[in-house]
Amino acid sequence: MRRDGMIGHWIAGRRLRKGPACFPDHDPARGEPWAEVHAADRALVEDAVAAARRAFLANRDRTVEERARMLERIADAMDSAADLLAEDEMRDTGKPWAQVRFQEVPRAIEQFRLFARLIRVWPLEAFETELADGRRALNTLHPVPKG
Repeated sequence: MRRDGMIGHWIAGRRLRKGPACFPDHDPARGEPWAEVHAADRALVEDAVAAARRAFLANRDRTVEERARMLERIADAMDSAADLLAEDEMRDTGKPWAQVRFQEVPRAIEQFRLFARLIRVWPLEAFETELADGRRALNTLHPVPKG
C-alpha cells in the first residue's frame, strides 16, 4: 500500500484529500488495490483551474534563468525521490521495477533538466540527451505559433 494509502489532489501547492468519493487504484501486476484515489468534482476542478490561472499570472514575468532554475529544482526533487516515484509508478502501471526505476523515472527527471537547458539556448530544433544508464535520447522541437 502507498505510504499513506491515499492519492489526493495538488492544488496551489497543497495536497488535498477531498472529493465526492474515493475509488481503488489497482496494481495490474498483482490484481489488488494499492491505494484509494479521491475523485474530483466540478468545484474541485474549478479550484484547480483558478489556481493555475493565478500561478500563470504570478510566474509569467519570470526571466529565462529563473524558469530554468525552477525546472532544475523540480528535477533535483524528483531525483531525491526517485525510488518513491518508481514504486508508485510500478504499482500504478504494473511495469517491472527495473524499467520504471532505471529508464522511465530517469527519463522524466532528465526532461526537466533538458528543458532548463533548452530555454537557455533557444532556438534549437533537435538535440541529444544522455540518460542515467549511458544511452542517448533524441529530442526534437516543433514550435507552433499560438494566436
